[in-house]
Amino acid sequence: MIQNKSQNSKRESNMTGFLHENELRDLEDIKIVYNKYWAPLNWATTICMQAYKEGHIETLLAAHSIQAVAEALLNPLGEDDDDFECNFLIDKNIATGLTIVDDTYDVCPDLHPDKLSGSNYVPTYSADGHPPRKDSVLIGSAEAIE
Repeated sequence: MIQNKSQNSKRESNMTGFLHENELRDLEDIKIVYNKYWAPLNWATTICMQAYKEGHIETLLAAHSIQAVAEALLNPLGEDDDDFECNFLIDKNIATGLTIVDDTYDVCPDLHPDKLSGSNYVPTYSADGHPPRKDSVLIGSAEAIE
């Protein structure tokens, strides 16, 4: 069987630095038969709203803008919904939505500094091992149209 791994999964060979143990426990405590990819974004939304309530984010518009970015990251369907089995997606999204509202609303793990937050952080990969490539530049799809 051939495995097709993304550039990032080849570069980062394990999950070190992505979850603290308390976050993993909280993730495992969410009881749903579907995947839980949404949980960290739900935690981030909770933290944004707490920051707004505590005055760290001045306007509700700023808090919603942060959440809109997270929502865009969650769109697994892209622009073409025709290739997906809709009944499964409807069931999964209803179950996920109800879990978010009923079981995980206003709940997030305690925050701890991670290995990426320190000024002495050194990436786990070598910059020499990944020289810049022409196709790694962020350029819009219509950039070449004149």
